[in-house]
Order: sequence, then structure tokens, then C-alpha cells
Amino acid sequence: MFDEIGQYDGSCLVNRTAGEVAAQCDSEAANIITLNLMHDKMNKLLAAAGGRVDAIFFCPHLPQDNCQCRKPLPGLFEQIGERFGVPLDQVHAVGDTLRDAQAAALAGCQTHLVCTGKSEGYSGSTPPENFPPQTLVHDNLSAFADWVLALGEAAHHTPSRAPVR
Repeated sequence: MFDEIGQYDGSCLVNRTAGEVAAQCDSEAANIITLNLMHDKMNKLLAAAGGRVDAIFFCPHLPQDNCQCRKPLPGLFEQIGERFGVPLDQVHAVGDTLRDAQAAALAGCQTHLVCTGKSEGYSGSTPPENFPPQTLVHDNLSAFADWVLALGEAAHHTPSRAPVR
């Protein structure tokens, strides 16, 4: 999978919330350290395959904070659009949960479901009930990466080429 992602020219990651990681940690500092270690490992694996992640976005809030960046709200995707100056209808958002798809759809992104993780066991070419109807379904992240690569350079906008503010 990292080899396929390594062929893609730039990407952003909207990661699980820090609050979800916090449930596995004893303190807020341990929470951020754990999240950074996860990101560091992922970045090293991607670099070994020739890839990179241009930015990682995550929600540091707990549910009771009622923020706009906690999925299923679109705030994290809106931050990507603002930071990279990219129209969100040109962003491919992939995830394994309904909340991932809802946040992406609310932001105007193109939604994709991978049938792994929380969606493991689902199979089919149409999205499950309650998913945004335009959601495309892929067997796994590698299949999604292959799909994106097949679009060709002219068919997608890469955040790494957009100006950073």
C-alpha cells in the first residue's frame, strides 16, 4: 500500500481525533506524544516508498467541546481547503466509517469508502445505507490509491502544487 501511495504526488491526512487516542493514554501530553509517534512511523514508511504526506490535520477536542473540526462535521476538510487553496470538490476523501464520509460530503469533497477497519466485512460496489450516495467503494486503501493513480495527473488537483498561506 505505501508503494502505491508513494506514487501519488502529495496528500493530506485527516487523522483520528486526538480525543480518541486520549482514551488510550494517561495524560494529554501522552496523547500528543502517541499521536506524533503514529504519524512519524507512517511518514517513515511512506518515505521509504518514495511518498510523503504534506500535512496532517486532526481534531484535538473532546465531544463535549462542540467544535467544528470533529467528524462528522467538515472543519478539518475546510482547514485543508484554506491552507492549500484547493477547491474541496477536487479533494478525494477516503475513510472507513460513515462519520468520515459525512464530514467529507459536508465539505464538498469526493467521498470514498474502503472496506477495511470499521467497514471490514462490507463488500459491494454501492455504498452502504446512510452513506452519501456519490460515495465510491474500494476493497482497501491500496485499491483506492490505484484508483487515484489511474485518474492521471490532469484529472486531479494535488495540494502539494497549491500555494501555502
